[in-house]
Amino acid sequence: MMMEETQLQFASVVLGPKDNGIIVAECTPSTSSNKSKSVMRSNEECLVCPHQDNVLSPKKKQNIIDNKSSSIQTQTPSETNGTNKQKKRKIFEAIPFSDQVGGHSPCARLKEDPSIVCKPAGSREVLFYETFLPDELKEFLPAFHGVKLVRLSTPYGGETVTNDKKSPLASLTSTPPPLLVKSATMNEEDGSDTSSDENDDEYAWYTHCFKRHLSKGNMNVMECLLLENLTDEMTKPCIMDLKMGTRTFKDNATEKKRIRALEKAAETTTAGMGLRVCGIKLYNKVTGKYSFEDKYIGRKLTQNTIKDTFQQFLGLNGDVDLRERVVSILCERIHRLRFVIASLPLHRFYSTSLLLIFDACPKDPKTAVADLRMIDFANSQCYVRGGDEIPSDVDLSHPDEGYLLGLDNLELLLKQTIQP
Repeated sequence: MMMEETQLQFASVVLGPKDNGIIVAECTPSTSSNKSKSVMRSNEECLVCPHQDNVLSPKKKQNIIDNKSSSIQTQTPSETNGTNKQKKRKIFEAIPFSDQVGGHSPCARLKEDPSIVCKPAGSREVLFYETFLPDELKEFLPAFHGVKLVRLSTPYGGETVTNDKKSPLASLTSTPPPLLVKSATMNEEDGSDTSSDENDDEYAWYTHCFKRHLSKGNMNVMECLLLENLTDEMTKPCIMDLKMGTRTFKDNATEKKRIRALEKAAETTTAGMGLRVCGIKLYNKVTGKYSFEDKYIGRKLTQNTIKDTFQQFLGLNGDVDLRERVVSILCERIHRLRFVIASLPLHRFYSTSLLLIFDACPKDPKTAVADLRMIDFANSQCYVRGGDEIPSDVDLSHPDEGYLLGLDNLELLLKQTIQP
């Protein structure tokens, strides 16, 4: 199956010539802080927007966000003395999730229902799922099953963890299983290389996130989004986690975070291509083993070397027919997602992830099983009624063009894996 390569143009992102088939963005994001007062568009200025009725009025601003955020603070349920008693909430048990390949927080599977993934929730992300998620976007997200208190289990069967700041990792004493592949690691704050002799295993990223979470003095009982487990029905799921868009910080980010995010974008494929590899889990039929790559390896990829990464990810041990079917499914999903994103000018999907998933050993060899879903909305912006204020540098007559650039380059990278 052959697919013709296409090049798409946008209104606000200036696209340069193709570099070896990749669309390159030549725009430079502003480094200025949003400390100045946000500018609200008048009704006349927003007439071009099909969602005009949803634009936030200056008087309401962020009433909903303030009210919602205060009502979903993460805390362990308890009863107070006297007449003012809090109702105890059920705590659900969860077990490590082997198909997590990216993100900052440890994701787990619900113990009583492994078809549900528990993702630690911040107030903004909960608000997005409960209030601001557009209906037309729902088919591109894991199904949402509410918010619950969840107790995450320690990797490798360690003891129950508390929030003892003196020894937050004391329970992680069990010996991990044999490790499979080496992975580069870097300091989270400054990006410096801290590679060691430790290798990855199938729970490597869960373990990394779990230790990081506890090292900050957090508890292992937390508020979690309950989401559909996208790999539950797959025999040998393969996953690639992509951070999408040319911008990765939200409107109220500090100057320090803005500068660091822009530097990281310029040093990686984010600024020029609108996407960056943040993690990979890949099954090899010949060896019968999985291999893994984390976000630190993804940061080292360039516009040229990222092509090789996609070739390896979709190699499927030389099964050309299966590869073409998987690529066809993913490209069709990209087309539909692009149409939806282009129709949502009041949303910006900063720093969200896009998961590419396929089954390396489908139950029916003649049927390809593949999918594409969006996750991680903590930094997304919603300029709808009751949502975020509109900064002066946001043009609501255009959608999130940095995200659209990433989708266009993703389609080109996928097509290149099946071209002779």
